Amino acid sequence: MYKHIMWSGLAFLLIVAGCGANSGNTNTEESAEKDWEVGSGDLSDSVTTGNVVAQPILPPPSEAGDQLLENTTYQLPSGKWFLHNGDGVLGFSMPAGTMHPGDQWSIDLIAHERDAVNVNKDVRIKLDEVGEEFETQEVILDETIYLETVEGTHTIMHGRVPTERDSSYVFSVQVLRENGLVEDTLVSYIHVPVKEVNAALTIDQTNFSTSADEAHIKMENDGPTVISLGKYYQIEKRVDETWRVVPLERSFNDIGIAVEPRGNYEQTVPIDDLPPGTYRVVKTIWIDGFEEECDLAVEFEIT
Repeated sequence: MYKHIMWSGLAFLLIVAGCGANSGNTNTEESAEKDWEVGSGDLSDSVTTGNVVAQPILPPPSEAGDQLLENTTYQLPSGKWFLHNGDGVLGFSMPAGTMHPGDQWSIDLIAHERDAVNVNKDVRIKLDEVGEEFETQEVILDETIYLETVEGTHTIMHGRVPTERDSSYVFSVQVLRENGLVEDTLVSYIHVPVKEVNAALTIDQTNFSTSADEAHIKMENDGPTVISLGKYYQIEKRVDETWRVVPLERSFNDIGIAVEPRGNYEQTVPIDDLPPGTYRVVKTIWIDGFEEECDLAVEFEIT
């Protein structure tokens, strides 16, 4: 009888000691979490600076190349003069992509021979404002120059981008034969966006169990501006009403991702190493063509 009481008492002490040890670990973990770096503060899961568009009015720069050739009479460089598929003798630099009203532009030709390249041709340079089907709405510039030689880098034309926002333009450079027919062509597309962004960060669910392996987030762009982001994300945990950065050892490919208007980007976020708590995923987006960025965050629970 006495032995039974002694063993029961010992078992009770072990149980109490075990509970005391767990309680101590919890306090240690909570103390460590309070030492984590403070997070990004108050964040929203969306940003809206203008009216959400039903569809992009003008094609974004990344889609313009193929559409230009499909909807206009312009052709790819022939390789007679401009470098293309290993042929040609003149490199080139011309404005393209997203630009701002009033930005300076220039069209440069670059001789890829040790000696000067003799051209002795008329060169026609055009800048047209175009609509959604690349139809010409207004001719901004239409000049023909006589180009004798190109030595080193030679600027054949320069100017400034028109001041209208939410507009698109097509640049063309054509080398002409004596009879006026086109011998070689360069074409580029410029978009001058309105300074608006409408984007949202979402998650596939807001409550996960501790057995869950991953969450799926999505960045949605309602336009009218292209947004850019990277693979990187930050996970933060709410600790005593303060968002703090969870110190996770994760690597990310350093690549840029463009999300067109009405497009989205999906990403998988591992969460199998997160204990119960309230968390959020933070992503940074950049507004294409503007030196501005914005942090968005979406919350979730692990129970």
